[in-house]
Amino acid sequence: MELNFFYAKHKHRMWKMKLKAYLLGLDDLDENKIVSDQECELGQWINQVGWEAYKHHPEMQQLVDKHQLIHQVVEEIPKLKKTGDLQKATNQYNRLEEESDKLIGLIEAIEEKSKNINNQQENMKSDLEQQVDKTKSNP
Repeated sequence: MELNFFYAKHKHRMWKMKLKAYLLGLDDLDENKIVSDQECELGQWINQVGWEAYKHHPEMQQLVDKHQLIHQVVEEIPKLKKTGDLQKATNQYNRLEEESDKLIGLIEAIEEKSKNINNQQENMKSDLEQQVDKTKSNP
């Protein structure tokens, strides 16, 4: 699985769209896949790629926690839908939307920090190369 922030955000947004379609009765979903924070594609990205690469960022643990919370919120939606309480199911979905915005913000914060670190490393590498070049030309 590729180390790609766009992929992580995209997969989460697609998951939300499928959940909304399920809520509206336009799609059927595997409930286990809906409620499991390990089986959704963002969860797989976190576990297979994201955690190892970004665990040193405090936002990564916040992302893991937020992701688990989202799945706890989502767990109620199929139950409420089955009992016919679409208003409460919709309220849960609205809560999911709020938490989802925070989750996307965490992914973007990690992405930004990662870019800054990469830029710093590139600048350091460039500075070092220039110093080596000066040393070679001025023995």
